[in-house]
Amino acid sequence: MSSRTIRYFCYIDVAELFAITSLYGLILLFTVTGLRN
Repeated sequence: MSSRTIRYFCYIDVAELFAITSLYGLILLFTVTGLRN
């Protein structure tokens, strides 16, 4: 049971980290394209 919960929390952490990095990547992409235009 403990290993399952730890695995679940790790999965949530990875998903959250991926969402945050993708969001920042989109923001950087939009700012770069905006500055170019």
